[in-house]
Amino acid sequence: MDFSTFSKESPAHNDFRSDTFTTPTVSMIQSLATTSLGDSVYNEDSKTKELEQKVAELTGKEAGLYCVSGTLSNQIAMRVNLFQPPYSVLTDSKAHVYVDEAAGLSTLTQARPQPITPKNGIHLTLEDDILPNFIPDDGEIHSAPTKLICLENTLHGMIFPIEEIKKISKFCKENDVKLHLDGARLWNASVATGISLKEYSKYFDSVSLCLSKTLGAPIGTVLVGDKKFILKANHFKKQNGGGIRQSGLLASMAITAIDENFSKLQKTHEMAKELGDLCNEKGIILEHPVQTNFVFIDITKNKIDPNKLVEISNKYGVKIYSGRVAFHYQISKASFEKAKQVILEAVDDDLIEYLEDDFNFETTLRLLNDLKLQSKIQNLKSPIKYKQLVSNLFTRHVLNKQLQKPIFYKLEYSYNQYGKPILPGISFNSSSSNEIIAIAISNKDVGIDLSHTTQNISSTDYIEQFKPMFSADEIDQVTTYFKFNHLWTLKEAFTKLLGCGLNIDLSKFHFELNNFNDEFGMLEKENRGEEAIVHMKWYDNISINAEQLFNEENEFVEGFKNQFYCYSTCLKYSIDSLPVICSLITPEPVKIQCIEIDFLQVLSNQS
Repeated sequence: MDFSTFSKESPAHNDFRSDTFTTPTVSMIQSLATTSLGDSVYNEDSKTKELEQKVAELTGKEAGLYCVSGTLSNQIAMRVNLFQPPYSVLTDSKAHVYVDEAAGLSTLTQARPQPITPKNGIHLTLEDDILPNFIPDDGEIHSAPTKLICLENTLHGMIFPIEEIKKISKFCKENDVKLHLDGARLWNASVATGISLKEYSKYFDSVSLCLSKTLGAPIGTVLVGDKKFILKANHFKKQNGGGIRQSGLLASMAITAIDENFSKLQKTHEMAKELGDLCNEKGIILEHPVQTNFVFIDITKNKIDPNKLVEISNKYGVKIYSGRVAFHYQISKASFEKAKQVILEAVDDDLIEYLEDDFNFETTLRLLNDLKLQSKIQNLKSPIKYKQLVSNLFTRHVLNKQLQKPIFYKLEYSYNQYGKPILPGISFNSSSSNEIIAIAISNKDVGIDLSHTTQNISSTDYIEQFKPMFSADEIDQVTTYFKFNHLWTLKEAFTKLLGCGLNIDLSKFHFELNNFNDEFGMLEKENRGEEAIVHMKWYDNISINAEQLFNEENEFVEGFKNQFYCYSTCLKYSIDSLPVICSLITPEPVKIQCIEIDFLQVLSNQS
């Protein structure tokens, strides 16, 4: 038999939509050669019975029932647990049984759903969620008493704490209420916590465990409970058209999936955690904490255009079509790296795209309140005119906030002989990369420069091209393109501090990167509407030697002492472009506070 279809990289290697997209492996297909061919509707298939018994033993239950889907398993479990309406089923408002099972909870069990949004935002608790909403069977005839509570573990990748499960289970037993667990991904909870399936399951009357969601079997779920419960569940399974004749074929693959893939789930958790940590580092807002194999990115709060997300995903050849990013054991390393890039690119606010709309451009242009400048920008070509408009307004916004003036107040600058703008009572300097504008404000002189994400400089011959601007000591340090860009930003920042532009010989001062490492950049971001306080890791073990300028009594160092303080960080990393290095130079040591401004939000609010 030709197994090439199954031995190649799985078609699901780039699919982050769900952990259900896994495909059968060679060993699963090979298991079919030794499967049984009995009729499972008549309970005559040995491989199906082996699977049912295997899962029952793992969970410490008396019996199991193989079902074609988690929906069928949950629905017949709820039907068996409920005896005679009217009754209510209490569950989390996010639960699969309430949201994703085609209203079967109401139509198949005739139950009144009681969807509860957890007060803690993660999981239901007895005290805060269940007791205030529990409807007792006390003879009051206007309501439907709560007769079943359905929990889900994991839910949106979040783990239901075992101590809370114990409390809820005790309450149910004391009040004649059944307790069902949708444990489709209980496998993940067990791997993440080290708590066995048996320990989790012993607190529930019935448990549904999916085989195709996270373990990678092609089809199926096993429902477990006591023998009497499973006997009745099989009745309802038949009633709902769930009988399978030669299910041994599917059972064989499911057994292989359990044996081979249960141990692989930890890797999926690690990938999810890595993406979650990246989101936290970059200030990308998550809907939930990342605890197992899911990352839920808040599309609304991050202002992600769903259509743009699909477009970017297709560009990178991965499938992330919503804020729910799922990890399974067949995700490839290359696809994971692309997925990270998709998320980073999707949350980038595109000011240019916003201004390409004629109405947005005209209303934003009027904020300048300067007809001469408006006309000048209007006549520029795209996208330069958009960048000029943003640069002017952003500079006004930042400086006016510092000077406590109206947001886009027209500032009157004076200039030194080399064109450096000057404002009384404040020292500032600005720089821009391809996508970022940065302004440094201080009560002392300051210079700032950013490197570019793309530039027309050879990545191999850069030393020869720009050798005259470096001293011999610096040439020895320029061993990588990253260090070249780093030293370049330091050179530019120093000229901006001096206010000399390019009217100076750049080789007459030089920098030394002491104990250099490039592990600097954003640590975390505290979002606060239009602004965010960004905590950065700065590299400051940088020495500058400007003795030649001072010995020559160069006009540009007049008024300065021959002592300067240098700081560098990385404002943006990207897989497919250069990092944006930011360098600051001051004549005195400073404490740096970084504020990131969502200028698209500022403009949207003003326009």
